[in-house]
Amino acid sequence: MYRQIIYQTVYDAIIRIEKDDLELKKQDKGSYFGKRTPKDGEICLDWSGEKIIRYIKALSHPYPGAFLRINDLKIILWRGFIEKKSKQMDLGVIEKKQDYIKIKCMDSVIKIDEFEIIKES
Repeated sequence: MYRQIIYQTVYDAIIRIEKDDLELKKQDKGSYFGKRTPKDGEICLDWSGEKIIRYIKALSHPYPGAFLRINDLKIILWRGFIEKKSKQMDLGVIEKKQDYIKIKCMDSVIKIDEFEIIKES
């Protein structure tokens, strides 16, 4: 399917070039996308579990990481997954064990098995 679309697009472009039927566009007014800031990595716990996991994956190493702020702590989430079976927890509850963190988001519980906790002043 895509091959046909690409073939047709290239074919149409060649025909237009041969007929000298091209519209030139000025490129003196370029565009840009704003710079990413650290604040862009902050996670909201009212997001779905799937959205949070995608966010963590997208912002993981070598990028600065997705994170949560709790009081004066910044918790950077490097890797996690949605737990298939988990105990009942209230939205926003974070349970920390020695080697993982469990976070209750909107529709599921996420287990974070690679994280970093930074105390901010």
